[in-house]
Amino acid sequence: LRNEDFDAWLMLGNCRLEQKDATAAESCFRAAIVVAPDRAAAWSNLGFALRRQDRLAEAVDAFERAYGLDHGDEGEVGAYFNLAVGYADVDRIDDAFRLLETRLPQYPIPDAHFNYGLLLLGAGRLQEAWPHHEFRWLTKALAADRPAYGMPAWTGQPLAERTVLIRAEQGLGDTIQFLRYARALKARGAAVWLKVPPELEDVGRQTIGIDRVLPHGETALDFDFFVHTMSLPAAFETSLATIPSEVPYIKVDSARRDKWRGRLARTSPLQVGLAWAGNPGHDRDRYRSIPFRMLSPLLTLEKIRFVCLQKGAAARDLEGIALPSNLVDVGPKLDDFADTAAVIDDLDLVVCVDTAVAHLAGALGKPVWVMLQTPGDWRWMDGRDDSPWYPTMRLFRQRQRGDWAEVIARVVAALRAWRPPNDARALPPAPSGGVAAGVAHRTPLAAAPPEANYSAVAQTRHGFLQYLPSEPLEGRALAWYGEYLEPQMNLLSRLAGRGAAVAEIGAGVGAHATALSRIVGEEGSVIAYETRAVHLRILRQNVRANGLNNVTVLPSGNATEPSGPALAIIDALRLDRLDLLKLGPSVAAFDVLTGAEQSLWRLRPVLFVAVTNEAEFTPLAQHVKQFGYRCWRMETPLHHPNNFNRRDADVFNGRATLALLALPEETETDVIPETCIELAP
Repeated sequence: LRNEDFDAWLMLGNCRLEQKDATAAESCFRAAIVVAPDRAAAWSNLGFALRRQDRLAEAVDAFERAYGLDHGDEGEVGAYFNLAVGYADVDRIDDAFRLLETRLPQYPIPDAHFNYGLLLLGAGRLQEAWPHHEFRWLTKALAADRPAYGMPAWTGQPLAERTVLIRAEQGLGDTIQFLRYARALKARGAAVWLKVPPELEDVGRQTIGIDRVLPHGETALDFDFFVHTMSLPAAFETSLATIPSEVPYIKVDSARRDKWRGRLARTSPLQVGLAWAGNPGHDRDRYRSIPFRMLSPLLTLEKIRFVCLQKGAAARDLEGIALPSNLVDVGPKLDDFADTAAVIDDLDLVVCVDTAVAHLAGALGKPVWVMLQTPGDWRWMDGRDDSPWYPTMRLFRQRQRGDWAEVIARVVAALRAWRPPNDARALPPAPSGGVAAGVAHRTPLAAAPPEANYSAVAQTRHGFLQYLPSEPLEGRALAWYGEYLEPQMNLLSRLAGRGAAVAEIGAGVGAHATALSRIVGEEGSVIAYETRAVHLRILRQNVRANGLNNVTVLPSGNATEPSGPALAIIDALRLDRLDLLKLGPSVAAFDVLTGAEQSLWRLRPVLFVAVTNEAEFTPLAQHVKQFGYRCWRMETPLHHPNNFNRRDADVFNGRATLALLALPEETETDVIPETCIELAP
């Protein structure tokens, strides 16, 4: 009805993308561009539609148009991040690095952090990468998978006589890859529990270092810490040099081994397992999986018996065809991955695409050749023909994007000459750490400059929070303790509990706004006000990521650096109710209170003011008393003995923060702790 409506075209295009109709989406976005060619969002979304169609060079052009239109004032469109992803798609990795490293400090979008981490991992810069990799928990894709244990994550705390639960996440192959860390946890004195999908439970019981596997549907909460499988390398600060690559770290159940040896009596000198497809639900499965018919050149090789290990929908590739005599299909008979492990144990080699079978074979210490798409997944890094994660693995990469025939031809040639490692005629192993033949290899970029003020993410007492590690108090406390000045929150929860109306001026990244949101509950409300640009962006992202529907972030437009008049906000809001007014350490308290005089007399909120300058405390208290308030001095140690992360060490060496607590004179209360000192009237 309104063919000139930009937003309607944009949203219709988004719907078409959700319906996986990229061609129709492209038409919608091009129509939106005709209406408003200067809007970055339409060009960005056009890039997505083109990317879905594998028209990658055109997608980069669209992303570049969007980036040229997004002048960086908003930071929410994410045009720079989309362009960086586009650059990576067309192997312009250096350009992607430079763009992300230039823009991330000022525009710390969680998806951009996460993808920067993937680029770093692919380049082998593991220790730089792991903090960015944790941003996956702030992305929309994993929001529903965040645990609700209410327990601290293990990030390196002492483990003697403690219990740690390893929690599987994402793909089955991801889980198998990082189960290698179980014995490292065990070596630190922990009892190690495991929570995995049902098809991996028996494999978990055969993993070295695992003491207990929790059955499907059961999560006992009598453990001390949990850790996500893919957070284990970050917790151990893993570098290329310290990858725990000792194999096997998964054993084979002897009863299952005997069962499958009886079923698969050898009929050829060599037995080679095959798997040609991964989980079809994977976002990029169409690039890594192939139809079985493409493996037919392997079947022409003599004196080799091939064993099909494929399960799932791709196993139906064998239906209705006459299997050659040198091929046996056991996939439909495999109950779980413990069965697959028992079959692999009796093979000489596994040849497969990038799927969980590759990880299982590598974890068992079995020779395994993996055929990789271009670009490959981060874990296989750039341009290598080996894997530092699996010493028995060899990688066969596409030299041309999408060209599997050439990869399979190389596998056939290699297999024709290959002998098992225990065969006296065996050829030398593939070069370790070398450049894959015919694959472009780049010199890794240098580490990001130390002055780059990147944000980080941590699981805290009050949710997953993005924060700034460069902040010496709040940043360090969140990283180390998983909370910031929690005794203050405990006091404020007693002074302004459920249903309260709260305003926090100078909310920073929202460490306390998220806590206050949970304190007041759905019946209450929180106004979180912040004017520093980077802090405001992170504050908004934390509110969204934690689903805090009772928090309103101000200002709602573009942020500028703070100024005195900008903080004259409270009276201007004309609030009907205000139970608590909290001022953070970054704001000028006198300016805020000057702009709140009418509200202080009319609404009589509790006041809680962070004081960074001892000399200002007494004048500030005298100013507050003019409004009919009683005042207390509150000193809060930065180290809380009962901190969320259960860390005993005081990294702040006894340092405390100072705050002014003020209640209207007419308010009676008995919840103020004795550690708070009331000032004389």
